[in-house]
Amino acid sequence: MEEKLKVYFRGQNLKDVSIVTDITTLNDGNSSNHLNYKVTTPEGIFVARVVKPDNHLSYANLSDEYTILKLIEEYDIGPRAIHIDLEYFDSPLLIEEFMDGTSASNIQKAPEDLFNEIIALLTTTSNIDINFNKFPFKFTYTTYETNFKAWSIRMEEIKKALGSENPVVKECESIIKPATEILKKKDSLLRSSPREFVYNDVHRGNLFWLAKKHKAMFIDWQKVSFGDPSFMIALFARRFGEIWGMGNQEFAKKVLESYRGKKQINHLEELFYARVFERAASDMIWSMWSDIKKEGAIKNANLNENKYYGEVKRLMSGM
Repeated sequence: MEEKLKVYFRGQNLKDVSIVTDITTLNDGNSSNHLNYKVTTPEGIFVARVVKPDNHLSYANLSDEYTILKLIEEYDIGPRAIHIDLEYFDSPLLIEEFMDGTSASNIQKAPEDLFNEIIALLTTTSNIDINFNKFPFKFTYTTYETNFKAWSIRMEEIKKALGSENPVVKECESIIKPATEILKKKDSLLRSSPREFVYNDVHRGNLFWLAKKHKAMFIDWQKVSFGDPSFMIALFARRFGEIWGMGNQEFAKKVLESYRGKKQINHLEELFYARVFERAASDMIWSMWSDIKKEGAIKNANLNENKYYGEVKRLMSGM
């Protein structure tokens, strides 16, 4: 692929990347549908994001990503998009600036400055104007009913594969029923909450710490949505505490307190813990469903062995 990219760039009339001195594969920032390559030129360093040849459904995502990166450029929260080509390479590709930083996935012990910068990043992102005529929004997080439908569809597929009398299925259903009732009671609150801009994929692999610039940024801008003002901080609370040596409960309190210092949102705490709960339950169901799709069976014969099950039970006891 590296040699093909060199040939491609030699044939293009791109101001910044026509003369390529080196191309190497990047491990950080890869996704299930893209490969990333570091492109070195006399003018600077760039990244070529190439759609995996067998992933035709990602062609639209790449076009959306270019659009999104151009629209958010003024906020300085992601890489600058340079060029997109959907036709003239083996697979569609996007050229963007190289982020000289470290993926949070590779940080074992994070500085407190990084926490503060992520809170600032989430705040800035949430404040982006929701413009339906410009942004290709993927989802709306304005009701839990959408989640209930996804749970139901996946549970039906799980039951079909394992049988409705399977102990794991029966235990999962005994959790999902009260979880649904809990969130139904909070749905009116979510529906009446402010609509905010949402970066969908807040996880450690998509968060870069640019220590030289003292700044946190997101990469992989394939999807943005709008709705629940607690959505992004709920994902942050569930997925990052380990790099500060904190458990989920302790870290969730820290995230909520810090974010409240940046934004005043009515009922934020209730929305936040409801979304943390919904995400945990969704992950529990998704992990089982994903196992069946990939392996034809679930990895854990006992639901207690599912890493999300304990989180769901703990959160449910406090709802």
